[in-house]
Amino acid sequence: MSAKAKTEILKIYLLNFFCSLFFISPVIVFFYQSRGLDFSQILFLESVLTISIFLFEIPTGVFSDRFGRKKSIVAGAALNLLSIILFILARNYIVFVTCFAISGIAITFFSGTLEAIIYDNLKSIGKEDQMNKAIGSLGAFSSFAALVAPIIGSILAKDLKEEQFRLLLYLTLLGTLIGFIVSLFIREPKSRNANSQSSFRIFKQGFILIKENQYLRQLVMLNVFSSPFLYCLLYLYQPFLKRAGVPIAFFGTIAGIATALEIISQKMAHRVERKIGMKRFILLVTVIPGVMYLLMSLTHDPFWSVLIFILIRGVIAFRWPAFSDYLNREIPDEIRATALSIISMFGSFYLVVMRIVIGKIADRSLSFAFVVMGSIIIAASVILEIRRRAVLEN
Repeated sequence: MSAKAKTEILKIYLLNFFCSLFFISPVIVFFYQSRGLDFSQILFLESVLTISIFLFEIPTGVFSDRFGRKKSIVAGAALNLLSIILFILARNYIVFVTCFAISGIAITFFSGTLEAIIYDNLKSIGKEDQMNKAIGSLGAFSSFAALVAPIIGSILAKDLKEEQFRLLLYLTLLGTLIGFIVSLFIREPKSRNANSQSSFRIFKQGFILIKENQYLRQLVMLNVFSSPFLYCLLYLYQPFLKRAGVPIAFFGTIAGIATALEIISQKMAHRVERKIGMKRFILLVTVIPGVMYLLMSLTHDPFWSVLIFILIRGVIAFRWPAFSDYLNREIPDEIRATALSIISMFGSFYLVVMRIVIGKIADRSLSFAFVVMGSIIIAASVILEIRRRAVLEN
């Protein structure tokens, strides 16, 4: 890989790292509860995030293809910074909703664009075949931030006091600010030309691609409907561990171990896929999380609860590098960010509904919420993988 392309990709990695330093994450549920929120309200915030993503995915994807990856990334970093500032100031539910709406827009400026600019850099030097590995590294940087921040956060907020929550929020703000500064120094490869067509035409081309490419469409459906509900897990694991009698002071360390396994999984995803083959690999990353959710519904033992939580995080981490690689292979350069945004929009629409449903169920029974999540994942994975293979064989 050329030194210039490697440097630009490293900047993307660093941006992802600093914007992922969310120090309050290991105690976020208790922070929300200190503000008077219940489980359905907390998971509804994730639905607000998803609705925001759904509404802005395509416009920001078109923006990236038409006006450039860097402008999209800087806009996303700036909005991310704004959302953290508002989060610190939040004292009522409406402000929290506003924070999540802005954060959703920030995510859409990043969504597809980070992958697209990495692919652009790799293609400029003829290394597209390293996309799986590069995306694994991108996820590893994010996971490393998620490894460091929770450990620090759980130690600093072990008493769940207001001043401890505030300290963690200020640390998060600092990381986000550094991420914004890094975004200002990102450069696009000169070989990549902006798409001069109208925004509507770019969107139309992306939509037609997904509609007419049957194999791509089956990949999209498999990726969306076998979703392991990661954001639900990140909220529900805290009461899950507390129910099992795990001390809160250990939550950050447990999350850190899970994240360390995520990093290993993301870095090893391309090797594991080559070793066991695409068919078995897809089965591994889709069905196994569903089985683990069913196990989570049954256990109340501290040791097994911690072990299952760590393992499910590790298995889920295999997904993104692989599916990112599969999807990017089927998408042309000039509409890459737009097509990826359309795909993400489909996923957002599905998850906005499911998060509300799972949140309502979790308010009544945490165990039944895990049963529902596991059953949906297993059923979707089996049915859609059979259909994907049928398309491949035709």
